Amino acid sequence: MSRQLRRLWWCLVKAGCRRALAAHISLAGLVVLAGCAAAGPTSRPAVTTGADKYDPAKAFLSLEQIGPAPILVEGSEQPDRAIPPQALERYLGGRDYYNQYRWADAITALERALQYDPDSADIHLLLGQCWWRQGSPAKASPHLKRSADLWPDQVEVHYMLGRLAWRSQDYGQAIREFRLALACSDADWRPAEVALVRLYLGKALLEEGYIKAGIAQLERYQRDLAKPAPGLYRHPELAALLRSDGAKVAVRIGQAYVRLGWYRQAVEVYANALETGGRQRQVWTDYIRVLALSRQADQAVAEVRSLLREHPDQSGIDLMVWVYRQVGRAKRLVADLQEQVAEQQDRPQLALALAEVL
Repeated sequence: MSRQLRRLWWCLVKAGCRRALAAHISLAGLVVLAGCAAAGPTSRPAVTTGADKYDPAKAFLSLEQIGPAPILVEGSEQPDRAIPPQALERYLGGRDYYNQYRWADAITALERALQYDPDSADIHLLLGQCWWRQGSPAKASPHLKRSADLWPDQVEVHYMLGRLAWRSQDYGQAIREFRLALACSDADWRPAEVALVRLYLGKALLEEGYIKAGIAQLERYQRDLAKPAPGLYRHPELAALLRSDGAKVAVRIGQAYVRLGWYRQAVEVYANALETGGRQRQVWTDYIRVLALSRQADQAVAEVRSLLREHPDQSGIDLMVWVYRQVGRAKRLVADLQEQVAEQQDRPQLALALAEVL
């Protein structure tokens, strides 16, 4: 072992960091690294499985097994009532403003429409949506609730009420509203709204500890986007989410599988995320961790060495140390670090990062 340590020391010196290294690293320091590599887990683990942080009575339930199942009730709006023409004119004007993202003008037109037709579910719904888009959920809430009272069989109103509950972290109520949305008769021809419902329902279920059910909803959301219905991507909220979301949904699913200790399923999720979303460092790091946890030693070692070539810093070295311990290859750590430094003599930051670790 002493021969390997001396060779690693000279590789570090050759990296052009002699003066900086002298203040941080010594041959004795490399002995410490070798001893630590074989000693076992660090005090700062690279990953937390979370396997002991769920209630098994909830975690493995399907959505259908979660009770009580919410039931749609009859609304109070009279379908054959006469609609005042003044209300219809102002409602249509408000809807045009809404489609142009002119929230203030839409609110003005819709509030005037309500003066002529105060019991219109459509007007209350659109007015609630306008207040929500303008960033006033407190003003949106009474209109959305009134719309649901008048005509509860509409996906949009329960989606919006679910978002209000989600925003206030009332995840139980959010789950109830999102489930009602999926039960509405117009769900079949509102694919964008249903996709959004499944996304937030999955998130809310995970927050409440219904891990298997949450995974199922998020995976269904991914399948819906993979084979989109006509017009799906034209929905402004969904389009904005897709632009900003990246691999976040896949990461949530992967984390949920890790929580259950289902590492091989997590590996597949992260691999797909890397393939479709590029090698974002955090996703790549999580992928390497679950590879190690699932005892896929060769692939975990290959991936962490590849990551360290691309990101030669202290975090990369920390991950490499953890992976080698996790897969039972601690005795190879010093030799492989030596090889990594030798391969990247033009990147002295790797040597400096190793010095920081020591």
